[in-house]
Amino acid sequence: MLLFTFLTLLMPFHGFLEYRKRWWIVRILLGTRDEFITQIPQIVIRAHETQYTEDMECFLQARAQEIVYRGLMVLTCLARPDGTPHSADSSPNVIFQLLGSSLMDLVRKGVVKEEKVDSFNLPVYTMSPQELAAVVEQNGCFSMEIMVSSPLPLVHYPILIAQLVASHFRAGMWEDLKHQFGEEVLDELFDLFCKKCEDHASALDPTKAVEAVNLVVVLRRNAD
Repeated sequence: MLLFTFLTLLMPFHGFLEYRKRWWIVRILLGTRDEFITQIPQIVIRAHETQYTEDMECFLQARAQEIVYRGLMVLTCLARPDGTPHSADSSPNVIFQLLGSSLMDLVRKGVVKEEKVDSFNLPVYTMSPQELAAVVEQNGCFSMEIMVSSPLPLVHYPILIAQLVASHFRAGMWEDLKHQFGEEVLDELFDLFCKKCEDHASALDPTKAVEAVNLVVVLRRNAD
C-alpha cells in the first residue's frame, strides 16, 4: 500500500469507437479531414465529457486500492480554465490537429496506410478544475486538499515552442504511435510535426494560450 504517489495525467479514452466514427464522418462531410476544424459538434463534446467522468471514476477507484487511509496523491495535468468553452482552435486541440495532419502527410507519401490513420483511436479530453473537483467529490474515495492552476511556461521563440511541443509529444505518445504505425516511421513523423508546430507557433504560444493551464492537485485518501 502506498502512502504517497505522484502522477502526471494525459486523459486518453478508450472504448470510444462509435463516437470516433461519428467524429470522422463530421470531419469528412465538412471537408476538413486533415485541416483545422472551426467548430466542435456538441455530440462530440458531450460524449467526451461522459467518457471522461467514467474513466476518472475508474482511475480514482484503482488508486484508492493502492493508497492507505490519509495517504496523499499528487496529480499534474493540462487543463482549461473554468468557464472556458471547448474550442477546436485552442492550443491543445491545435497540437493534436497538427499531429493528425502530419500523419496524413505520411499517407500521401505512401509511408503510412490510410486505414491505419482511420483506425487510430486516441480521443483526448482537456478537463477543467471544476470538472475534476466534481468527479473527485462524486467518487468519494479522496478529498481535495490543494488545487493550483498556473500558466504554461513562457517561451518567447517560435522554434523553441515547436521543439518543446514536439519533444513533449514524442516522449508521451511514442509507444502508442509505435504500436499503431511502426517505429520506423516515427522519426519522419515527428520531423514533420515539429515543422508544422514551427509554422503555427503563434497558435501554440503560451503567452496567448489562455485556454490552457497546468493543474496540480493534491488528494487525500478518505476512509472506506
